[in-house]
This record gives sequence, C-alpha cells and structure tokens, in this order.
Amino acid sequence: MTRPKRLVGGLALAAMLLSGAAACGGGEDEGGSAPAAANKATGEPIRIGFINQEQAASGSFPDLRTGASAAAEYLNNQQGGVDGRPVEFVNCTVDGSPEASQRCANQMVEAKVPLVISGLDFSGPSATAIIRAAGIPYVPILPIQGTDLTGDGVFAFLGGSPGQFAGVAGYVTDEIKADKVTILANDTPPGVAAAESLQKVLTARKVSDVQIVKESPTATDFTASVTAANDGSPDAVVVMFVSPSCSLIMQSAQSLGIRTQMIYPSSCLDPANLEAAGAAADGALITTEQLSPQTDPDDPDVSTLVTAMKDYADVAEDEITSSHTNGFGVAMTVFGVLGRAGKDVTAASVLEALKASKDQDGFLDDSYSCDGTALTGVSTVCNGSVRIVRIEGGKPVPASDWTTS
Repeated sequence: MTRPKRLVGGLALAAMLLSGAAACGGGEDEGGSAPAAANKATGEPIRIGFINQEQAASGSFPDLRTGASAAAEYLNNQQGGVDGRPVEFVNCTVDGSPEASQRCANQMVEAKVPLVISGLDFSGPSATAIIRAAGIPYVPILPIQGTDLTGDGVFAFLGGSPGQFAGVAGYVTDEIKADKVTILANDTPPGVAAAESLQKVLTARKVSDVQIVKESPTATDFTASVTAANDGSPDAVVVMFVSPSCSLIMQSAQSLGIRTQMIYPSSCLDPANLEAAGAAADGALITTEQLSPQTDPDDPDVSTLVTAMKDYADVAEDEITSSHTNGFGVAMTVFGVLGRAGKDVTAASVLEALKASKDQDGFLDDSYSCDGTALTGVSTVCNGSVRIVRIEGGKPVPASDWTTS
C-alpha cells in the first residue's frame, strides 16, 4: 500500500506542489539570505507556545524547535500565514526539571496563547497540568509519557513510543515470527519504563520470552551490552537507543558477527548516523512515522521540507534529522488546525477544531482523526501509523506496509 499524500486542509497550500522550485522561485542568494517572500502574511500575529528541552544533561532536542520554526517561516513568507495572519512562537526552554516545566507552563498561561506545542520535555507532566487547567490545548510532538498519552485536551499527531512499539511488536510477531526477544534499553527511568511497556506489548502478543538488557545512556562501547542482548540466540533484538548511539551499536553488532535481526528507532535513520555506521547499518530494521528525504525524496511534502529547511534554517538536505522532520511536519499539521479555528483563534476555538478533526490531511504523514481511536489504548494520539524500513547498501527500502494498532 502506498500512503496517499494530500495537502494540509485549511491553508490553501497548492503551491507546495511546486516546492521543487525553491519555495516559489526564491532560493538562497549568494549571500545566503532567505528567498523573497512570495505571499507574506501581514495581519495580526497568532502567538502559540513552544516548550522544548535543550542544553540539558538528560537530553537536548533543539532540532525539534528548528524544524517547527522553519515551518512557521515558510508558512508566513510563502503561504500567507493562516488567513493572512503570521504565526509566531512564544518559546520557552526547559532543562528536564519539574521547576523549569512549571515555569514555562505559567509563562504560556500568562501569554494567553491559544495552543502549546511541546517538542520533548522529560518533566512534561508538570507543565501539562497547568496548561490544561487554563483550558489551553497541548500538542506533544513526541508523546513519551503519562499526560502525553491520556487526558482531555492533549493531541498527538505522531504515535511516539506507543506507536513505534505497536509497529515493532506487529513486525516481530507477524513477520519475524519471534518467540524470544531482547530489548536493549537506555538505563534511565524513562528508558527503563519504555522498555517495560514494550515488554508488556510483546508479551500480550504471545512472545514467550522477552528480556531487557540495560546500558548507560552515555556509553561509547556497546560490546558487552550487545553481547548480553544476543545471549541465548533471540529471534530479534529491539534497540531503544537513538542516534548517535545506534551507529555504535550497529558497529558493535558487526564486529561481533551478530546475525540476529536488530530493530532501531526512527532517529537511527538520520543521515549522520547511517554515514557513521557505514556498512554496519546494512540489514538493520528502522521504524519510521513520517515521510522523509531518506525514505520518500520525491514526495511533494518532502520537497517542501527540504526547501524550507535550506531557506529558513540553513540546513542542507543531507543534514535533516528525524527531529527536524518531526518538528516541521507536526507544526505544519497544527497550522492546518489553526486554519479551521475561526477568525479569532482562541484556546476554545482551537480545542473545538482539534476535537472535530476527522480524516484531516496530515503533513509528511497520513490523514488523522482526533477522536481517540487512532491508536489502541492511547486516547491522545490522532495518527498512530508506522512502517519499517530495512537498510540495504546504505539506503532504506520498505520492509513493511504502513500499519496502525
């Protein structure tokens, strides 16, 4: 099945089909400036919140913000904004602590934003309670925990960990026919919790033996943990480390002569990771949630992503990460929601537009419905579909169809 591609509803983005012409003929000039605005938004700005964890010891994700910001610049300069109004982000950076998350949440309430997007925030539940108490809808780009996954007023356009777990579990049981699986987990509280969640999903799908092997998030040598993960000859090893650690794991598996099928999360598809892994990446399975330059270079939405990242973030095609793609795609989808939220765009009207979303067109993604049925057991996810690709000769090729659970 080929995933149908459509344009984001409510934004009149027909020009995206011409995005190969460098965002309506602009392109960067020799001085490196952004292209001339083809349809610049000039109305009163729509200010929405953006909370993201950056420069934190527990994890830093600036590419999510960079991708979303490039989407806003593209929208405002090339597509006339939302009904002529530019979108502006009220940015607030967190460091993984509950105090920082609460501070940012209170900032959003004081700013009276009609919507808050969260890139990644390991203390997100501390922010969500404050934001939702104020009646402001909350969109986590990568839902990973607690309030990202349940609760009124939360809407996720990617399945995040639950979506990838469902895709991995389906592939492991239906395609590999595995009876024994090992999970190589990041030895942090969120990492172990995620591994235990996947363990439950696999067990529910009748995988008889599911073991967890833990490794430090700062590890640079995975020889011992990859050896332990393959002890007893499992049918598959599910890796829960992201780029750049996944290239080190791929290299360890190659040097150890491991033949077990190993499955990696989506960030392991980043160009820098595949380049670092080299031939060790061949044969690896990687989950994906969105179209990307690596998997679907000829898609019109991907062409828009590539052009906008170059023009508005100075990021070349071979530098675009999965986090850039996640931030850009979710932001563009959110802008479509704003276009259906009425003239004033209030928290109440955005919430109503989100709840009413049914078979709407996602950007870099399939259609979405925010009625709580997109992903079994996770009420906040509006689109939980994923697919698996296999690396062959350094390039991804489809290993599964797009699936949901």
